[in-house]
Amino acid sequence: MIKLLRTEIGYSIGEMAQCLGISKATYQGYDSGRRKAPESIAMEMIRIRDIDKEFMAGLPARVEKRLDKEFPRGFLSEAGESWD
Repeated sequence: MIKLLRTEIGYSIGEMAQCLGISKATYQGYDSGRRKAPESIAMEMIRIRDIDKEFMAGLPARVEKRLDKEFPRGFLSEAGESWD
């Protein structure tokens, strides 16, 4: 479950360990199944995964809003180009 969560999040072993505030060696033990991860580690990983999903889900709308603000006449108009 720990390795699956990490791969869903898209972090390397080192990144996940750093995010959780534990050593890479300790996290590797959890990831490989050599050590049983405390429930608190699994819950924190689930929280990180859910935050990441929420962030990514809202990203297109935030990008569009920012582009509209930065280029009110449209991106190509600002660059002096057109689709024609």
